[in-house]
Amino acid sequence: MAIAMPTAMILASGSAQAAGNTTLVYTADGGSIMGGKAILFGNSSPERLQACDTETDGHSVIAMVTWNDNGPHGAEIVDSDGSSDFCDNKPGNIKVVQIPEGAGYVVTACLYESGSKKKWACNSESGSA
Repeated sequence: MAIAMPTAMILASGSAQAAGNTTLVYTADGGSIMGGKAILFGNSSPERLQACDTETDGHSVIAMVTWNDNGPHGAEIVDSDGSSDFCDNKPGNIKVVQIPEGAGYVVTACLYESGSKKKWACNSESGSA
């Protein structure tokens, strides 16, 4: 006795880009509260880079992302209002970036002085789009 098995057909539609991961990096200033963080939301296309200044201490936070796609590319955004530990998703603190699918990237968070452009207490994490 033979049993007939149905054949499954799978149809897919949508973007050719797969959703990446979200990368979160805290500044390296230590203490009970970090001065800020950088977040790369890789679960959307294009990706979004957010800077979060989490302390009202007179310093800013700079979020940077770099990647290589036929040459070096990068983006950065600064937050200086020390408003919230939870990053208020203010449009001025978010930058849209387009990282090619499969490209490796590095996200960096630093404390930052806007006038002198000095960066310190930096931390980085790498990932893949």
